[in-house]
Amino acid sequence: MQRVHKLRDIIRASIDQREAFQNNPVSDLNSPTANLEIDARGLACPMPLLKAKQGLSRLDAGQRLRLLATDPGSERDFKTFVKLSEHTLIAFNKQDDVFEYLLEKGEYTSQ
Repeated sequence: MQRVHKLRDIIRASIDQREAFQNNPVSDLNSPTANLEIDARGLACPMPLLKAKQGLSRLDAGQRLRLLATDPGSERDFKTFVKLSEHTLIAFNKQDDVFEYLLEKGEYTSQ
């Protein structure tokens, strides 16, 4: 039964993350809410995600990271990352060849 509840929670989180990934306005990215900004433009996979993980490790729960990347694979990487982690994708934008991610560090919970 515990596995069923855990699976249900993962599915709900996945749906919430997907909606955030698709529906949040660009204005969320341009607001001064990021506690840390990382420019990963020009870096190839997996470096944008690794830079994000390093940045998130320096933040406290609830703080936000804004990352810029040009690697097209970063979109897939970040979608998977937020599904599997406690972090939240607050907003996403792709403009020209630049991908912008606004992530909020989650509270770590042991399983």
